[in-house]
Amino acid sequence: MAFCLPVNFALAMDANYTPFIVGGRAAGMGGAVSASATDSDAAYHNPAGLGAVKHNSISVSAALYGYQGINIDDRVAPGVDLDATTFVTIPSQLSMVYKLAPDVAGAFSVFVPSQLSVSQINSPSPQSAYSFSINDQTLYLGPSAGWKVNDRLTLGASLFAIYAEHAIFENVVFRKSGSIGSENVDVWNWGVQGVLGAQYQLAEMWRAGLTLESPSWILTGSDALNGGDLQSSWHDLNHQVWDFYSNDVEVNMKTPLSARGGLEWGLAKQYGIEFDVTWHASDNYTELHGTTDAGLDYSNYRKRRNVVDYALGGEYYVDKVWPLRLGGFTSISAQQEVTLQDDNQPDQVDLYGFTVSAGREEGPVEINLGINYIWGDGHALGQPYMDSESTIVKASESYLYFFVSTAYIF
Repeated sequence: MAFCLPVNFALAMDANYTPFIVGGRAAGMGGAVSASATDSDAAYHNPAGLGAVKHNSISVSAALYGYQGINIDDRVAPGVDLDATTFVTIPSQLSMVYKLAPDVAGAFSVFVPSQLSVSQINSPSPQSAYSFSINDQTLYLGPSAGWKVNDRLTLGASLFAIYAEHAIFENVVFRKSGSIGSENVDVWNWGVQGVLGAQYQLAEMWRAGLTLESPSWILTGSDALNGGDLQSSWHDLNHQVWDFYSNDVEVNMKTPLSARGGLEWGLAKQYGIEFDVTWHASDNYTELHGTTDAGLDYSNYRKRRNVVDYALGGEYYVDKVWPLRLGGFTSISAQQEVTLQDDNQPDQVDLYGFTVSAGREEGPVEINLGINYIWGDGHALGQPYMDSESTIVKASESYLYFFVSTAYIF
């Protein structure tokens, strides 16, 4: 039996919808801002908040500087783990907010809500070696608008173009058994997604928020993948060869329907606490489809379960100038339990996050510094090798990001 390289790991992150928190204030609040966002964060988390914007602004939630680490037991072969770590820089947000009328504000934003970049080169023994690299990125860009209907109600909408890209390279060599394997995948697609939002002032210290995100509609996508396995016996020189190539891949990396509700208690620019709940719908679809140069059809089928994520955040302003924020969030995997019957399935890892930030907000310049720490454990499919069978193995992920966000208000 020829061994299989872990193509299923390539798109593992699409099973977790919140690998880190996008935004400035939001990044310190664990993402719990759907009821209270009234700055550039609103364009992503709830566009209705733009209706309460009082000034024009340019915001840069610059970069997340951090560490990404993934460990999967027996992933390459029995006894050969995948253990990859990388330091990355992620430019997570750039937004410009402009007052169009006394009760209307618009924004144009670029967000990076998901990015994974890890690699590993390892020789676990004199008889084996492997190299691995993966780069996944999702980018949102587009306009948003918010309208202050009255003193209690604001409404908003966003329309995002979504670019998703996935690239992977793997190479495995087992000298003792005469086995080598290689895989290269580079796929991308463009899609579009709409967001509707509302915020309502329930009482002096209570505010509610609601957003509805449409499924993404795929507009175009393609690219190529190739790879192969070779196994031979040093004794009888019999060879088993398998290879594939395709340069016309139909790509459908999409996001499902989702809804979020939030409730905040507090006073703006003084103190507050918010709790958000997000529901993601189930979805079944074909993610990759095409035909190899040998005329063989292939497809990569995905089945997501519906999941519910939670976020909780609080803030306190010292002297009304120095905001201190603390938050937590979940990112439950939409992948169903890993089974032995599917050789090409994402890993199932539930993630949990902790956030903290501090800043200074006075005059035309605002700046916040903070940390996002995300971790989780779950299961993956250990790859078969030679006459061994696939097994369900342990998987773990951890991410640590330092972030800086700045805004200029004019």
